[in-house]
Amino acid sequence: MPQHEFFLSTERPLQIDAPKRSSGDRWVEVAHAAIPRPALVIRAGESVQMGDDLVLLAGSRLVLRYGPAVEAMSADGATLRVELVCGDSGDRIDTLAELPVHGAHGVRSATFTLDEHAGTACKVQLRAGAGPDHDPRGDWIAVYELVVAQEESLPRVAANAFGNERTRGELAHFATAYDHEMYHADKAAIAAGKRLRCRPLQALVGDRIAAGDAVATRALPDFPAPDDLPPTLRDPYHYTHHLLGQALRMRAPNFHERLHAMSRDREVRVLSLCSGAARIEAGMAALAGPAVQWTLMDLNESLLQSAGASFPEGVEPDLIVGNLNEIRDYGERYDVIMCVSGLHHIVELERVVGFIRTALADGGEFWSIGEAIGRNGNRLWGSDLEAANASMRALPARLRRNRYSGKVDDTLPDVDYSIGTFEGIRSQDITPLLFGHLDPVHLFRRNCFLWRLVDQTYNSNYDMQAEEDIACLQALVRAELAHFEGGGRPTELHAVFRKPGA
Repeated sequence: MPQHEFFLSTERPLQIDAPKRSSGDRWVEVAHAAIPRPALVIRAGESVQMGDDLVLLAGSRLVLRYGPAVEAMSADGATLRVELVCGDSGDRIDTLAELPVHGAHGVRSATFTLDEHAGTACKVQLRAGAGPDHDPRGDWIAVYELVVAQEESLPRVAANAFGNERTRGELAHFATAYDHEMYHADKAAIAAGKRLRCRPLQALVGDRIAAGDAVATRALPDFPAPDDLPPTLRDPYHYTHHLLGQALRMRAPNFHERLHAMSRDREVRVLSLCSGAARIEAGMAALAGPAVQWTLMDLNESLLQSAGASFPEGVEPDLIVGNLNEIRDYGERYDVIMCVSGLHHIVELERVVGFIRTALADGGEFWSIGEAIGRNGNRLWGSDLEAANASMRALPARLRRNRYSGKVDDTLPDVDYSIGTFEGIRSQDITPLLFGHLDPVHLFRRNCFLWRLVDQTYNSNYDMQAEEDIACLQALVRAELAHFEGGGRPTELHAVFRKPGA
Protein backbone atom coordinates (compact mmCIF):
# COMPACT_ATOMS: atom_id res chain seq x y z
CA MET A 1 0.00 0.00 0.00
CA PRO A 2 1.48 3.41 -0.94
CA GLN A 3 2.81 5.57 1.88
CA HIS A 4 2.69 9.35 1.72
CA GLU A 5 4.91 10.08 4.72
CA PHE A 6 8.31 8.91 5.89
CA PHE A 7 10.57 9.42 8.88
CA LEU A 8 14.09 8.15 9.43
CA SER A 9 14.33 5.94 12.50
CA THR A 10 16.37 3.05 13.80
CA GLU A 11 13.34 0.78 13.27
CA ARG A 12 12.98 1.63 9.55
CA PRO A 13 14.65 -0.49 6.83
CA LEU A 14 17.54 1.06 4.89
CA GLN A 15 19.23 -0.03 1.69
CA ILE A 16 22.93 0.77 2.07
CA ASP A 17 25.47 0.64 -0.74
CA ALA A 18 28.89 0.64 0.93
CA PRO A 19 32.40 -0.45 -0.07
CA LYS A 20 33.50 -3.70 1.51
CA ARG A 21 36.13 -1.90 3.55
CA SER A 22 33.44 0.00 5.48
CA SER A 23 33.06 -1.14 9.06
CA GLY A 24 31.82 0.15 12.38
CA ASP A 25 28.41 0.96 13.81
CA ARG A 26 25.84 2.45 11.46
CA TRP A 27 23.84 4.16 14.23
CA VAL A 28 25.99 6.24 16.59
CA GLU A 29 25.26 8.83 19.25
CA VAL A 30 27.44 11.79 18.26
CA ALA A 31 28.88 13.29 21.43
CA HIS A 32 29.81 16.72 20.06
CA ALA A 33 26.27 17.26 18.71
CA ALA A 34 24.71 16.97 22.19
CA ILE A 35 21.70 15.13 20.73
CA PRO A 36 20.80 12.22 23.05
CA ARG A 37 19.81 9.68 20.42
CA PRO A 38 21.58 7.84 17.59
CA ALA A 39 22.38 9.38 14.22
CA LEU A 40 22.72 7.49 10.95
CA VAL A 41 26.40 7.59 9.93
CA ILE A 42 27.26 7.65 6.20
CA ARG A 43 30.87 7.55 5.07
CA ALA A 44 32.38 9.01 1.92
CA GLY A 45 31.62 6.72 -1.02
CA GLU A 46 28.44 5.30 0.54
CA SER A 47 24.80 5.82 -0.36
CA VAL A 48 21.59 5.04 1.53
CA GLN A 49 18.10 4.57 0.10
CA MET A 50 14.97 4.77 2.24
CA GLY A 51 11.22 5.19 1.98
CA ASP A 52 9.84 2.15 0.18
CA ASP A 53 6.36 2.61 -1.36
CA LEU A 54 6.55 6.38 -0.92
CA VAL A 55 4.20 8.36 -3.17
CA LEU A 56 4.48 12.11 -2.73
CA LEU A 57 1.43 14.31 -2.22
CA ALA A 58 1.03 17.95 -3.22
CA GLY A 59 2.57 20.22 -0.60
CA SER A 60 5.10 17.62 0.53
CA ARG A 61 8.37 18.74 2.09
CA LEU A 62 11.61 16.98 2.98
CA VAL A 63 13.28 18.15 6.20
CA LEU A 64 16.86 17.07 6.89
CA ARG A 65 19.14 17.60 9.90
CA TYR A 66 22.76 16.63 9.43
CA GLY A 67 26.35 17.44 10.33
CA PRO A 68 29.84 15.97 10.75
CA ALA A 69 29.89 12.67 12.64
CA VAL A 70 33.48 13.36 13.71
CA GLU A 71 35.22 16.67 14.24
CA ALA A 72 38.46 15.41 12.62
CA MET A 73 37.23 15.42 9.02
CA SER A 74 39.60 15.95 6.12
CA ALA A 75 40.60 19.55 5.46
CA ASP A 76 38.37 19.77 2.38
CA GLY A 77 35.36 18.37 4.24
CA ALA A 78 32.71 16.17 2.66
CA THR A 79 29.49 16.48 0.67
CA LEU A 80 26.00 15.14 1.25
CA ARG A 81 23.91 14.77 -1.90
CA VAL A 82 20.14 14.59 -1.40
CA GLU A 83 18.32 12.76 -4.20
CA LEU A 84 14.95 11.33 -5.15
CA VAL A 85 15.03 7.99 -6.95
CA CYS A 86 11.85 8.22 -9.02
CA GLY A 87 9.65 5.73 -10.85
CA ASP A 88 8.82 2.12 -10.10
CA SER A 89 12.09 0.97 -11.65
CA GLY A 90 14.16 3.77 -10.11
CA ASP A 91 15.44 4.79 -13.52
CA ARG A 92 15.40 8.55 -12.83
CA ILE A 93 17.40 10.32 -10.14
CA ASP A 94 16.62 13.93 -9.31
CA THR A 95 19.18 15.77 -7.22
CA LEU A 96 17.65 18.17 -4.69
CA ALA A 97 20.96 19.53 -3.36
CA GLU A 98 24.61 18.80 -2.73
CA LEU A 99 25.41 20.08 0.76
CA PRO A 100 28.94 20.80 1.98
CA VAL A 101 29.87 19.37 5.39
CA HIS A 102 32.93 20.50 7.35
CA GLY A 103 34.35 19.44 10.69
CA ALA A 104 33.71 22.89 12.15
CA HIS A 105 30.01 22.66 11.30
CA GLY A 106 27.47 21.87 13.97
CA VAL A 107 24.04 20.40 13.36
CA ARG A 108 22.50 21.95 10.23
CA SER A 109 19.01 21.86 8.75
CA ALA A 110 17.70 21.94 5.20
CA THR A 111 14.13 21.89 3.87
CA PHE A 112 13.15 21.00 0.31
CA THR A 113 9.87 21.61 -1.48
CA LEU A 114 8.71 18.53 -3.41
CA ASP A 115 5.65 19.93 -5.23
CA GLU A 116 7.01 19.14 -8.69
CA HIS A 117 7.19 15.47 -7.69
CA ALA A 118 3.57 15.23 -6.49
CA GLY A 119 2.03 11.91 -7.47
CA THR A 120 5.44 10.36 -8.06
CA ALA A 121 6.55 7.05 -6.54
CA CYS A 122 10.07 7.53 -5.21
CA LYS A 123 12.69 6.75 -2.63
CA VAL A 124 14.97 9.17 -0.82
CA GLN A 125 18.67 8.65 -1.41
CA LEU A 126 21.59 10.20 0.44
CA ARG A 127 25.12 10.02 -1.01
CA ALA A 128 28.23 10.94 0.96
CA GLY A 129 31.19 12.13 -1.02
CA ALA A 130 34.71 13.34 -0.31
CA GLY A 131 35.26 17.08 -0.54
CA PRO A 132 36.48 19.02 -3.58
CA ASP A 133 40.06 17.74 -3.10
CA HIS A 134 38.77 14.13 -2.95
CA ASP A 135 40.37 13.46 0.44
CA PRO A 136 38.06 10.90 2.16
CA ARG A 137 39.87 10.75 5.50
CA GLY A 138 37.41 11.17 8.40
CA ASP A 139 34.60 12.06 6.02
CA TRP A 140 31.78 10.65 8.11
CA ILE A 141 28.42 12.42 7.98
CA ALA A 142 25.72 12.12 10.66
CA VAL A 143 22.05 12.30 9.68
CA TYR A 144 19.95 13.16 12.74
CA GLU A 145 16.54 13.54 11.15
CA LEU A 146 14.90 13.03 7.78
CA VAL A 147 11.15 13.53 7.41
CA VAL A 148 8.93 13.61 4.34
CA ALA A 149 5.34 14.84 4.74
CA GLN A 150 2.95 17.58 3.76
CA GLU A 151 3.93 20.80 5.46
CA GLU A 152 1.11 20.85 8.02
CA SER A 153 1.87 17.24 9.01
CA LEU A 154 5.63 17.60 9.49
CA PRO A 155 5.56 18.07 13.31
CA ARG A 156 3.34 15.01 13.79
CA VAL A 157 5.38 12.80 11.48
CA ALA A 158 8.70 13.94 12.99
CA ALA A 159 7.37 13.18 16.46
CA ASN A 160 6.98 9.51 15.53
CA ALA A 161 10.68 9.07 14.74
CA PHE A 162 13.01 7.26 17.15
CA GLY A 163 10.09 5.89 19.15
CA ASN A 164 12.11 3.20 20.94
CA GLU A 165 14.83 5.64 21.98
CA ARG A 166 12.34 8.22 23.16
CA THR A 167 10.38 5.60 25.09
CA ARG A 168 13.53 4.44 26.88
CA GLY A 169 14.39 8.05 27.66
CA GLU A 170 10.87 8.67 28.92
CA LEU A 171 10.87 5.68 31.25
CA ALA A 172 14.34 6.52 32.53
CA HIS A 173 13.32 10.13 33.12
CA PHE A 174 10.29 9.24 35.20
CA ALA A 175 12.17 6.53 37.06
CA THR A 176 14.34 9.29 38.55
CA ALA A 177 12.03 12.31 38.47
CA TYR A 178 10.07 11.18 41.51
CA ASP A 179 13.28 10.77 43.52
CA HIS A 180 13.45 14.54 43.86
CA GLU A 181 12.81 15.89 47.35
CA MET A 182 9.69 17.66 46.03
CA TYR A 183 8.00 14.22 46.10
CA HIS A 184 9.50 12.67 49.23
CA ALA A 185 6.23 12.89 51.17
CA ASP A 186 4.38 11.04 48.41
CA LYS A 187 7.02 8.30 48.30
CA ALA A 188 6.71 7.73 52.04
CA ALA A 189 2.94 7.48 51.78
CA ILE A 190 3.00 4.71 49.17
CA ALA A 191 6.00 2.74 50.40
CA ALA A 192 3.87 0.13 52.16
CA GLY A 193 1.29 -0.27 49.40
CA LYS A 194 0.28 -3.62 47.97
CA ARG A 195 0.90 -4.68 44.38
CA LEU A 196 -2.14 -4.50 42.09
CA ARG A 197 -2.90 -6.17 38.78
CA CYS A 198 -2.29 -4.13 35.64
CA ARG A 199 -4.39 -4.85 32.57
CA PRO A 200 -2.58 -4.45 29.22
CA LEU A 201 -4.12 -1.79 27.00
CA GLN A 202 -3.50 -3.99 23.97
CA ALA A 203 -5.81 -6.64 25.41
CA LEU A 204 -8.60 -4.04 25.50
CA VAL A 205 -8.14 -2.45 22.11
CA GLY A 206 -7.24 -5.69 20.33
CA ASP A 207 -7.04 -5.12 16.64
CA ARG A 208 -9.30 -2.05 16.70
CA ILE A 209 -6.86 -0.10 15.47
CA ALA A 210 -16.87 29.31 27.89
CA ALA A 211 -15.53 31.28 30.50
CA GLY A 212 -12.76 33.78 29.63
CA ASP A 213 -9.07 33.05 30.10
CA ALA A 214 -7.00 34.19 33.02
CA VAL A 215 -5.71 37.26 31.21
CA ALA A 216 -6.19 40.12 33.63
CA THR A 217 -4.66 40.45 37.08
CA ARG A 218 -5.92 42.27 40.10
CA ALA A 219 -3.95 44.52 42.39
CA LEU A 220 -1.07 42.52 43.78
CA PRO A 221 -1.74 41.30 47.30
CA ASP A 222 0.78 41.30 50.09
CA PHE A 223 2.49 38.02 49.45
CA PRO A 224 2.42 35.68 52.45
CA ALA A 225 5.56 34.13 53.88
CA PRO A 226 5.93 30.37 53.35
CA ASP A 227 5.38 29.68 57.06
CA ASP A 228 1.86 31.09 56.69
CA LEU A 229 0.99 28.37 54.13
CA PRO A 230 0.50 24.61 54.39
CA PRO A 231 3.73 22.54 54.22
CA THR A 232 2.90 21.34 50.69
CA LEU A 233 3.22 24.93 49.43
CA ARG A 234 6.53 25.78 51.05
CA ASP A 235 9.04 24.67 48.43
CA PRO A 236 10.06 27.26 45.78
CA TYR A 237 7.98 25.74 42.96
CA HIS A 238 4.70 25.34 44.82
CA TYR A 239 5.16 28.57 46.76
CA THR A 240 5.60 30.75 43.66
CA HIS A 241 2.74 29.06 41.84
CA HIS A 242 0.44 29.56 44.81
CA LEU A 243 1.30 33.26 44.76
CA LEU A 244 0.72 33.40 41.02
CA GLY A 245 -2.69 31.76 41.34
CA GLN A 246 -3.73 34.16 44.10
CA ALA A 247 -2.72 37.21 42.06
CA LEU A 248 -4.70 36.28 38.94
CA ARG A 249 -8.23 37.58 38.60
CA MET A 250 -9.63 34.25 37.48
CA ARG A 251 -9.34 30.90 39.21
CA ALA A 252 -8.55 27.48 37.86
CA PRO A 253 -11.38 24.94 37.99
CA ASN A 254 -11.67 23.26 41.39
CA PHE A 255 -11.53 19.68 40.15
CA HIS A 256 -11.68 18.14 43.63
CA GLU A 257 -14.93 19.91 44.49
CA ARG A 258 -16.32 19.26 41.02
CA LEU A 259 -15.84 15.51 41.39
CA HIS A 260 -17.17 15.54 44.95
CA ALA A 261 -20.34 17.30 43.78
CA MET A 262 -20.81 14.89 40.87
CA SER A 263 -20.53 11.83 43.13
CA ARG A 264 -22.90 12.91 45.88
CA ASP A 265 -25.96 11.15 44.50
CA ARG A 266 -24.61 8.75 41.87
CA GLU A 267 -21.70 6.57 40.86
CA VAL A 268 -19.13 8.27 38.69
CA ARG A 269 -16.66 6.51 36.41
CA VAL A 270 -13.33 8.30 35.98
CA LEU A 271 -10.52 7.45 33.57
CA SER A 272 -7.14 9.10 34.14
CA LEU A 273 -4.87 9.07 31.09
CA CYS A 274 -1.09 9.20 31.55
CA SER A 275 -1.78 8.89 35.26
CA GLY A 276 1.81 8.26 36.35
CA ALA A 277 2.00 8.18 40.15
CA ALA A 278 -1.57 9.64 40.30
CA ARG A 279 -0.89 11.96 43.24
CA ILE A 280 -3.75 14.30 42.33
CA GLU A 281 -6.12 11.43 41.56
CA ALA A 282 -5.43 9.81 44.94
CA GLY A 283 -6.27 13.09 46.66
CA MET A 284 -9.52 13.33 44.73
CA ALA A 285 -10.38 9.76 45.65
CA ALA A 286 -9.92 10.51 49.34
CA LEU A 287 -12.41 13.39 49.10
CA ALA A 288 -14.97 11.77 46.78
CA GLY A 289 -15.10 8.37 48.48
CA PRO A 290 -16.27 4.99 47.15
CA ALA A 291 -18.92 6.41 44.79
CA VAL A 292 -16.17 7.04 42.24
CA GLN A 293 -14.80 4.14 40.20
CA TRP A 294 -11.27 4.84 39.07
CA THR A 295 -9.36 3.60 36.04
CA LEU A 296 -5.70 4.60 35.66
CA MET A 297 -3.83 4.23 32.37
CA ASP A 298 -0.10 4.69 31.84
CA LEU A 299 2.88 3.27 29.96
CA ASN A 300 4.89 2.73 33.15
CA GLU A 301 3.68 -0.26 35.18
CA SER A 302 5.92 0.63 38.13
CA LEU A 303 4.29 4.04 38.45
CA LEU A 304 0.85 2.44 38.12
CA GLN A 305 1.64 0.14 41.03
CA SER A 306 2.75 3.12 43.12
CA ALA A 307 -0.41 4.94 42.14
CA GLY A 308 -2.67 2.05 43.11
CA ALA A 309 -0.97 1.76 46.49
CA SER A 310 -1.53 5.46 47.22
CA PHE A 311 -5.33 5.32 46.93
CA PRO A 312 -7.37 5.32 50.17
CA GLU A 313 -8.48 2.12 51.83
CA GLY A 314 -11.50 0.61 50.10
CA VAL A 315 -10.80 2.29 46.74
CA GLU A 316 -8.97 -0.02 44.37
CA PRO A 317 -8.40 1.50 40.93
CA ASP A 318 -8.50 -0.52 37.73
CA LEU A 319 -5.00 -0.31 36.23
CA ILE A 320 -4.38 -0.40 32.48
CA VAL A 321 -0.79 -0.47 31.24
CA GLY A 322 -0.09 0.43 27.64
CA ASN A 323 1.05 2.99 25.11
CA LEU A 324 -1.64 5.64 24.83
CA ASN A 325 -0.55 6.33 21.26
CA GLU A 326 -2.14 2.97 20.37
CA ILE A 327 -5.48 3.71 22.04
CA ARG A 328 -8.73 2.71 20.32
CA ASP A 329 -12.31 2.75 21.52
CA TYR A 330 -12.65 -0.39 23.63
CA GLY A 331 -16.32 0.06 24.45
CA GLU A 332 -16.22 1.48 27.98
CA ARG A 333 -17.72 4.90 28.75
CA TYR A 334 -16.67 7.35 31.44
CA ASP A 335 -18.32 10.30 33.16
CA VAL A 336 -14.96 12.02 33.52
CA ILE A 337 -11.78 11.54 31.52
CA MET A 338 -8.87 13.47 32.94
CA CYS A 339 -5.23 13.97 32.12
CA VAL A 340 -2.77 15.56 34.53
CA SER A 341 0.07 17.11 32.54
CA GLY A 342 0.23 14.15 30.19
CA LEU A 343 -0.92 15.11 26.71
CA HIS A 344 2.38 16.82 25.98
CA HIS A 345 4.00 13.36 26.00
CA ILE A 346 1.67 12.06 23.27
CA VAL A 347 2.55 11.76 19.58
CA GLU A 348 -0.82 10.59 18.25
CA LEU A 349 -2.81 13.47 19.69
CA GLU A 350 -5.51 13.27 17.03
CA ARG A 351 -6.17 9.65 17.95
CA VAL A 352 -6.16 10.31 21.70
CA VAL A 353 -8.42 13.36 21.55
CA GLY A 354 -10.77 11.43 19.24
CA PHE A 355 -10.83 8.59 21.78
CA ILE A 356 -11.67 11.05 24.57
CA ARG A 357 -14.64 12.39 22.62
CA THR A 358 -15.90 8.87 21.88
CA ALA A 359 -15.30 7.42 25.35
CA LEU A 360 -17.10 10.20 27.23
CA ALA A 361 -20.59 9.26 28.39
CA ASP A 362 -23.42 11.62 27.51
CA GLY A 363 -22.90 14.72 29.62
CA GLY A 364 -19.35 13.63 30.38
CA GLU A 365 -16.43 15.98 30.87
CA PHE A 366 -12.74 16.01 29.98
CA TRP A 367 -10.46 17.65 32.53
CA SER A 368 -7.06 18.94 31.44
CA ILE A 369 -5.04 19.61 34.60
CA GLY A 370 -1.71 21.42 34.48
CA GLU A 371 -1.12 20.65 30.81
CA ALA A 372 1.97 22.01 29.07
CA ILE A 373 0.71 23.88 25.99
CA GLY A 374 3.75 25.98 25.17
CA ARG A 375 6.36 25.59 22.49
CA ASN A 376 7.28 22.06 21.40
CA GLY A 377 10.09 20.46 23.37
CA ASN A 378 9.25 22.45 26.53
CA ARG A 379 11.02 25.46 25.06
CA LEU A 380 9.93 29.06 25.54
CA TRP A 381 8.95 31.34 22.70
CA GLY A 382 11.37 34.15 21.88
CA SER A 383 9.88 37.06 23.85
CA ASP A 384 9.04 34.81 26.80
CA LEU A 385 12.61 33.46 26.86
CA GLU A 386 13.94 37.02 26.82
CA ALA A 387 11.72 37.94 29.79
CA ALA A 388 12.79 34.81 31.65
CA ASN A 389 16.47 35.58 31.06
CA ALA A 390 16.02 39.15 32.29
CA SER A 391 14.49 37.82 35.50
CA MET A 392 17.22 35.24 35.85
CA ARG A 393 20.03 37.76 35.48
CA ALA A 394 18.52 39.75 38.39
CA LEU A 395 19.01 36.77 40.72
CA PRO A 396 22.16 36.21 42.81
CA ALA A 397 24.58 33.73 41.28
CA ARG A 398 23.95 31.17 44.03
CA LEU A 399 20.28 30.93 42.94
CA ARG A 400 21.26 30.33 39.31
CA ARG A 401 23.36 27.24 39.88
CA ASN A 402 22.24 24.47 37.53
CA ARG A 403 21.63 21.25 39.46
CA TYR A 404 22.59 19.10 36.46
CA SER A 405 25.65 20.91 35.07
CA GLY A 406 26.91 22.36 38.34
CA LYS A 407 27.49 25.68 36.57
CA VAL A 408 25.96 29.09 37.23
CA ASP A 409 23.60 29.92 34.36
CA ASP A 410 23.39 33.46 33.03
CA THR A 411 20.50 32.45 30.76
CA LEU A 412 18.06 29.57 30.70
CA PRO A 413 19.26 26.57 28.70
CA ASP A 414 17.21 26.63 25.49
CA VAL A 415 16.99 22.87 25.11
CA ASP A 416 14.53 20.92 22.97
CA TYR A 417 13.65 18.12 25.39
CA SER A 418 11.65 16.24 22.76
CA ILE A 419 14.84 15.16 20.98
CA GLY A 420 15.65 12.44 23.50
CA THR A 421 12.22 11.87 25.07
CA PHE A 422 8.57 12.66 24.36
CA GLU A 423 8.71 15.73 26.60
CA GLY A 424 6.65 18.46 24.93
CA ILE A 425 6.66 16.45 21.71
CA ARG A 426 3.57 18.23 20.29
CA SER A 427 2.64 20.79 22.93
CA GLN A 428 1.72 23.40 20.34
CA ASP A 429 -1.02 21.20 18.89
CA ILE A 430 -2.85 20.38 22.13
CA THR A 431 -5.13 23.42 22.47
CA PRO A 432 -6.24 23.55 18.79
CA LEU A 433 -7.10 19.84 18.85
CA LEU A 434 -9.07 20.08 22.09
CA PHE A 435 -11.06 23.02 20.74
CA GLY A 436 -11.66 21.14 17.50
CA HIS A 437 -13.22 18.10 19.22
CA LEU A 438 -14.71 19.36 22.50
CA ASP A 439 -16.66 22.32 23.86
CA PRO A 440 -14.84 24.44 26.48
CA VAL A 441 -16.64 25.08 29.77
CA HIS A 442 -13.94 26.64 31.97
CA LEU A 443 -10.52 27.72 30.71
CA PHE A 444 -7.60 28.89 32.81
CA ARG A 445 -4.20 29.53 31.22
CA ARG A 446 -1.13 31.00 32.91
CA ASN A 447 2.64 30.70 33.42
CA CYS A 448 4.72 32.14 30.59
CA PHE A 449 8.13 31.36 32.11
CA LEU A 450 7.97 31.19 35.92
CA TRP A 451 8.07 27.40 36.07
CA ARG A 452 11.40 27.27 34.27
CA LEU A 453 13.08 29.37 36.97
CA VAL A 454 11.90 27.30 39.95
CA ASP A 455 11.78 23.76 38.56
CA GLN A 456 14.11 20.94 39.58
CA THR A 457 17.06 22.62 37.85
CA TYR A 458 17.16 25.51 40.34
CA ASN A 459 14.66 24.50 43.05
CA SER A 460 17.23 23.26 45.55
CA ASN A 461 19.18 26.53 45.55
CA TYR A 462 16.61 28.32 47.69
CA ASP A 463 16.52 28.49 51.48
CA MET A 464 12.86 28.89 52.34
CA GLN A 465 13.82 30.29 55.75
CA ALA A 466 15.92 33.09 54.27
CA GLU A 467 14.15 36.43 53.76
CA GLU A 468 16.40 37.32 50.82
CA ASP A 469 15.49 34.12 48.98
CA ILE A 470 11.78 34.60 49.62
CA ALA A 471 12.04 38.16 48.28
CA CYS A 472 13.68 36.80 45.11
CA LEU A 473 10.87 34.29 44.61
CA GLN A 474 8.26 37.02 45.06
CA ALA A 475 10.11 39.20 42.54
CA LEU A 476 9.94 36.33 40.01
CA VAL A 477 6.17 36.12 40.48
CA ARG A 478 5.79 39.85 39.91
CA ALA A 479 7.92 39.66 36.76
CA GLU A 480 5.79 36.77 35.47
CA LEU A 481 2.57 38.70 36.13
CA ALA A 482 3.89 41.82 34.37
CA HIS A 483 4.96 39.81 31.33
CA PHE A 484 1.64 37.94 31.23
CA GLU A 485 -0.33 41.20 31.29
CA GLY A 486 1.88 42.48 28.47
CA GLY A 487 0.84 39.66 26.15
CA GLY A 488 3.17 36.81 27.08
CA ARG A 489 2.19 33.32 25.95
CA PRO A 490 0.92 31.09 28.76
CA THR A 491 2.23 27.53 28.80
CA GLU A 492 -0.02 25.91 31.42
CA LEU A 493 -3.66 24.88 30.89
CA HIS A 494 -6.32 23.93 33.43
CA ALA A 495 -9.66 23.37 31.73
CA VAL A 496 -12.99 21.60 31.68
CA PHE A 497 -14.39 20.48 28.31
CA ARG A 498 -17.67 18.78 27.51
CA LYS A 499 -18.62 16.40 24.79
CA PRO A 500 -20.24 18.44 21.97
CA GLY A 501 -24.00 18.56 22.14
CA ALA A 502 -24.10 17.79 25.87
